[in-house]
This record gives sequence, C-alpha cells and structure tokens, in this order.
Amino acid sequence: MKRRAFSILELLATLILVAMICAAVFGVLQHTTEQSQSIERRMSRMADIQYCLDRLMSDIVVGSQNGGKITVRNHSYGWQNTCRITIGATKTGTGTPKGMSIDWVAVLRQEEEDLVLYRRETRPGQTENNLYIPLCEHLYSFQAEPLNPDNTLIDDPNITPTLINVEVEMYRTNQPDPKQLLRVNRTFCLKRFRQPDEK
Repeated sequence: MKRRAFSILELLATLILVAMICAAVFGVLQHTTEQSQSIERRMSRMADIQYCLDRLMSDIVVGSQNGGKITVRNHSYGWQNTCRITIGATKTGTGTPKGMSIDWVAVLRQEEEDLVLYRRETRPGQTENNLYIPLCEHLYSFQAEPLNPDNTLIDDPNITPTLINVEVEMYRTNQPDPKQLLRVNRTFCLKRFRQPDEK
C-alpha cells in the first residue's frame, strides 16, 4: 500500500500549531516566573521592614534602660509623610550628652520618588563616625504617632504618651504606585522613658 505524502499546507498547519503551543507554554512559564519574582521581592521587602522595626525596638529598649529620652517629629514631602525619631541620651550638668543617642529618619530620594530610611548613632567625642546608614528603601511613608493605653491617638500635647505606634508603607514594586503598598506597623512602650522636658 502506498503512503500518501504530506502536502505543504499540512506541514505549514502543523508548524503553526506547534509554534502556537510553544508560545502558549512560554507565556505560562514567563507569567509564573514574573509572579515568583514578585512574591520573592515582596517577601524581601517585608523582611527589610521587619528588620528595621526589630532594630528600632532594640534601640528603644536600650535607650529606656539607660534613662534616655525619645522625641518624635513628623514631617511631609508633598504627599509622602515621614518622621524623625531621636532616642537621646541624658545630659550631664554641663549640658554635654551622656552616652549614645540614635536617630531614625526617612528622607526623600527624588530620582526614585521614594523614601530611604536611615539610622545614625552619635557617640560623644566621635563626630567623625556619626554617619547616617541607609537601612531600607522604596518607602512610601514612615510615621510615628503617640498613643494612649487604649490605642487611641493623643491630640493634646500636654498629655504624656505611654505608647508609640510606628507605621511603615513600602511600594510593592519598583514603580512608585501609591495603590500598591505593603503596610507594617509596630507599637512600642514608652513608659520607662524620660520625656523631652525632663532633665
């Protein structure tokens, strides 16, 4: 029995079908890779935020044990909110700092349209080493608010806060899209701290 040969149209149809299947498989693999990279990037950024908040908690604990003071100053860069947290050492009778003080501040990076979180340690007599170290980038906001024990905001400046709530918002992707944010917050106890007006 003689076999029938494939026509050119049949070969072309087969090649087109195979190409379409390969393109579909490649598209699925590419989408899966992009999703995996997105999840990995999100987890990495969450880890960066958690590390920073853990370190801030450690600074607050050490500062409170050493009888230091804590001050919070909120600022804004257009639509982006930021703050400066200073965990300061007490001062001697001559007014010089006694021990180390620590600054946490998020600063606008205009070329990326995001905030970068910095930490600085200031030690008496070591001014050449008092550098701001970047710890976390791609932030949308970095805010700290004083709270009452029942987690309500304190509007009266004469009331001494016992808690401080720190909230960090970070872009999910490298594109600064305010609709795609990761939010993390942590509440710290300030009960053992001296207040800024105390000596």
